Amino acid sequence: IVPVHNGGEDFQTCLKNLTRADPAPHEIIVVSDGETDGCSNGAETAGAKVIRLPVAGGPARARNVGARVATGNVLLFIDSDVAIYPDTIGKVAAIFEGDPGLAALLGSYDDEPGALRQRRAFHRAVQARLETTYYEPLHRWCTAHGVSLTGHPARPDDLGPLRHFHIPGQDVVWRYVLPGTPSALEGPESTQAKCSSSAMIHLGRRRNANEFCGAFGHQLTFDEMKWLADWLLVRGVNLLIPHAFYYSVRGPRIDERPPDVGPHSPWWDGFGAFADYAARLGGINTEGRHVCEVAVLGLADELPWRAARALFEGQIDFNYLEARHLWEDAAVAGDGIRIRGMHYRALVLDGVEPPPRAAAAIATLERARRLVRWPEDGLVAIDRLAGRDVRLAPVHADVRFRHVLRDGVHYYAFFNEGSGDVRADVQVAAAGARLWFDPWRGTALPDAGIGRLELGRHETRVLRVAPPTPARGGARPGPG
Repeated sequence: IVPVHNGGEDFQTCLKNLTRADPAPHEIIVVSDGETDGCSNGAETAGAKVIRLPVAGGPARARNVGARVATGNVLLFIDSDVAIYPDTIGKVAAIFEGDPGLAALLGSYDDEPGALRQRRAFHRAVQARLETTYYEPLHRWCTAHGVSLTGHPARPDDLGPLRHFHIPGQDVVWRYVLPGTPSALEGPESTQAKCSSSAMIHLGRRRNANEFCGAFGHQLTFDEMKWLADWLLVRGVNLLIPHAFYYSVRGPRIDERPPDVGPHSPWWDGFGAFADYAARLGGINTEGRHVCEVAVLGLADELPWRAARALFEGQIDFNYLEARHLWEDAAVAGDGIRIRGMHYRALVLDGVEPPPRAAAAIATLERARRLVRWPEDGLVAIDRLAGRDVRLAPVHADVRFRHVLRDGVHYYAFFNEGSGDVRADVQVAAAGARLWFDPWRGTALPDAGIGRLELGRHETRVLRVAPPTPARGGARPGPG
């Protein structure tokens, strides 16, 4: 609900940001409080409900008028000179959903919006200096001495420093990512698995790692550990490193970090089967070539997650492409972007401002209509450019997949990230004989329908699609 009296350009900015919110508001109500400048004329075109009061009575009365006609359960009052962030409405909704007894919520505004841009510019300058004075010398020393440098940078979306790692890595710690919470798809932490796996692909590395389960606490369960491994593996991680693996927890070490995975865990007897399971899925990621045609533009220290969330939930796989590749080593043409065996037919721009040196590449893609601006263009534009590798009927927002091609055979790993069962018809782009596998047991599932996807809570299955073997010319069939 926005009360406005002669709002001018500030009100137009306020309205524009409301229409670009993700998620979108249930409704936008503009109460024109005796305006004389016609500022609310374009509000209806933008989809707002406009109430015009002939005589100005002040913002309090205007808010009450708007509240009386509102149809939603939560009323969010925005002044006409306030521009919300894209996630403001989502944050407010999440707080009310998480606390049903909450009656009201107060928020403050940022009166120095340019400060965020300045802080980011300073941070990027520090990051660039850190690369040249720290990561790059480490990389050179390790290379000269035959040592593979691995580990992780400071932040989960620090993609740039990973070019100096022989094994790019990240670490999911402190219960920042958990099943049954928005953390799997929202915020910088949700980008880290794709961060390291994308770096592996675009830098020509064979492995990428995650030091996982760090400081998840004594309450870490086997199901949580397996879910977290699946969350990483289906996003392309192929080397899992259990964090804080202590053989002894005597004395003060019992709460150091605290230890999470090791012989002290009550479920330790099942760790061997888990390790075999992770090796099977990690092996698919290691030996095969990732198949996907969508890239999301990122910077050295920033990876957007809003478009990524929609892609995940819509079963459209992608990689993060650091902008530097556009002028360093990627081939950019009218048919898209080619780099390290990948061919991206669509590049998604989600709030990331391309650096000036990327201008020529961006212009080429713009002319070829291969840029997808999020959220304006949406998934429809991606479908037009890249098509769909996987289709589910009915759609299941909790299903993630990864498609890998190895020795001419296609492997699709499907993971049910949610807690409910999945029963759906599934279509994949690859053609050939199909066979489902249970990666936990390492066995085929001949009884599963080839066109059906059936996943229990937090379950992963693999679909193998082998092209038909060509017959040998002139060969006679043998007896019997």
